[in-house]
Order: sequence, then structure tokens, then C-alpha cells
Amino acid sequence: MLTSVVTKSTDGIRVLSLRREIDAFPEQGALWSTLNAVAKRLDVVASGPPFAVHHNLGAVVGKEGKIDVEVCIPVSGPADIAVDASMDGVQVYQLPGQSRVASITLEGSCMGLPQAYTALFEWIKEHKEEIIGPTREIYSTMYTADPMSDEYRCEIQAPLAS
Repeated sequence: MLTSVVTKSTDGIRVLSLRREIDAFPEQGALWSTLNAVAKRLDVVASGPPFAVHHNLGAVVGKEGKIDVEVCIPVSGPADIAVDASMDGVQVYQLPGQSRVASITLEGSCMGLPQAYTALFEWIKEHKEEIIGPTREIYSTMYTADPMSDEYRCEIQAPLAS
């Protein structure tokens, strides 16, 4: 099931992240494994749902080359989380908020993600909006349910021009 598209603002958020280029979406699982292992080693606790940032929109919709994805865990607590070269490129930084995003939520199997993107992009086109940056997939149930089950829940956000 897809929700209606809404517009909203998002707050900035401090994240532990890992960015790589991958050939196919299933490869994202290895990035999550690496990021979660580093988070555990640093004794970092998530302060919100994990999410992925897709830096090249064309690949997300299957139109071009490798997928430039960044997997993120929101974090709070001490400002001095110490990452180093042994942590496979994991970094900590403040991801800026967005003044306006178009947002749609998928509830059900992750097999519905292509339809969710289609619905979101059609809404953006119909409303004569412009995407101005990377999209985000926020996984509300990523760690508590099988993504193939009907319990999967993912919000997709696309930043819009003001």
C-alpha cells in the first residue's frame, strides 16, 4: 500500500554513514553489515530509523550505471565519535535538513519500491516540481521485519526546489 504524496520539511541529522558505488540494490546489504559492525565496535546507538541516500537519481530509476548509495544510521550522544582508517570509510557528520521534500510511504513488500518511486516522480511532474538533490529511503521496519514481508515500511523523500 502506498500513502498519498505529501510535502514537508526535514531536520538536519547527525549520522554514521558509509558511501559506495554498487552494481545492484541487493549489494546494499553488505554496506549495512559493515556500517552496523562499525557502530557496534564504537558502541553507537541509533537515535532514529536507518536510511539510505541515493546520490545519483538516474541509477535509482534504472537508467544509468552504478548506484551511488550512502547507508546511514542517525546518532546522538558525544560529539567525538572517533572513526579512523580501519573503519572501511565510515564517517560521522551532520546531514543537512531540507526545507521541502515530497514524501511517499510504502507499507508492504519491498517489491513495491519501483511503484512507489513511479508514483512519487509522477506526482512531482504533475505538480511541476523539481528534484534538487539526492533521494532518501527511510526504513521504519528494516531491522524488525523481513523486507519481503507485508510488514516492510519505507518512506521515500525527494528534495524539492523552494
